[in-house]
Amino acid sequence: MELFGAFVTNLRAYNAGALIGKWVYFPTYSTYEEWDDLLHSIGVVHDLTDEDELKEIPDSLKDVACEEYFITDYDDDYGICKGFGEYEQFDDLEDIADELDDMDESEQIVIIAIMNDENCDVQEAKDIYDDGFVLSCDSESDYSIGYEYAEETGLLSGIPDNIANYFDYESYGRDLRLGSRTVAFDGGLFFYD
Repeated sequence: MELFGAFVTNLRAYNAGALIGKWVYFPTYSTYEEWDDLLHSIGVVHDLTDEDELKEIPDSLKDVACEEYFITDYDDDYGICKGFGEYEQFDDLEDIADELDDMDESEQIVIIAIMNDENCDVQEAKDIYDDGFVLSCDSESDYSIGYEYAEETGLLSGIPDNIANYFDYESYGRDLRLGSRTVAFDGGLFFYD
């Protein structure tokens, strides 16, 4: 699943008034050789003094060959790239995409929502996720939240039924919802402080 894209641009050509670049979508599952091929296709090399590497560049780009690229645009439907800059490294972008791609869909939704709400990176969002909790509820009603929380955590276990029957699930669910930040996803809610 493609999570986001980056338009990788030849810096020298850009400074000369030409936009020469290509879209790369992450995770790419690319090797370093494939990444180098992409860079060569836009006139970027690792070493301008390396004649063998310069041969990899198309003839039409020889006059704008350079050692630097930057990112002029991101294609991102999820808000993942909000904090990304122009000079992000390929490895870092690939690592972020790989981390997200390894998660199940509901975890991805929650992690991305936390990244957007907290303006943090994937690792910080995962730390918040690890400290929060997920409720599997069919609705976002206060009663449903209170009931599912009590059931999943065993909140009322050990309390006799004749007393537990008086527990106000709706009020407890409302307090839980208002006292925490929540992310809704298909099949449940995620709560964190």
